[in-house]
Amino acid sequence: MVADLAGPDARDVGRAGQCRQVRELCEARPDGQHHRAQRQPAFARHPLAGSDDGHIQVTRDGGLNWTNVTPPSIKPWTRIFNIEAGHFDPLVAYAAANTMRLDEIKPHFYRTRDGGKTWTEINTGIAGDAVANTIREDPRQPDLLFAGTDTQVWVSFDAGDHWQSLRRTCRPSRSATCRSRTMRSAAAPI
Repeated sequence: MVADLAGPDARDVGRAGQCRQVRELCEARPDGQHHRAQRQPAFARHPLAGSDDGHIQVTRDGGLNWTNVTPPSIKPWTRIFNIEAGHFDPLVAYAAANTMRLDEIKPHFYRTRDGGKTWTEINTGIAGDAVANTIREDPRQPDLLFAGTDTQVWVSFDAGDHWQSLRRTCRPSRSATCRSRTMRSAAAPI
């Protein structure tokens, strides 16, 4: 997963020009399969990349060099499902780490407030019986976050310090799996 924190959004990934570096990164990384690229307003020239083998990296020179900023608590082969750059602070980002391949059925959501130097796991209030799939920040309301696990959608009004379930507002006939695309459309209509 790549959060091009200044480039084009996911609809533009196939277009030439603006997103060439992001596309090349997604296709060329031998150490893990990068599976998404999206535009984010913050982190101007400092994209974060998450891989399917448990690494989070940041570049500060347009992709020439990458620095591993993976939180120590992320185990090898954890899948970084998505990284969301903060919309209001250029040093804030959020990550959803999925540990299903490790037979660990727990959610893992992380926040950095210093550009990836340190990360805090932000799971307080989220049920521990499902893996993390996505985390999104509302583009208009600071500190309003949405997170999706395999069974529920969660909301935080304090930048992830505490979470509440949105289950009572979900229709039971709908699929329980919450993926990145669903969360994106819920937080910011395209």
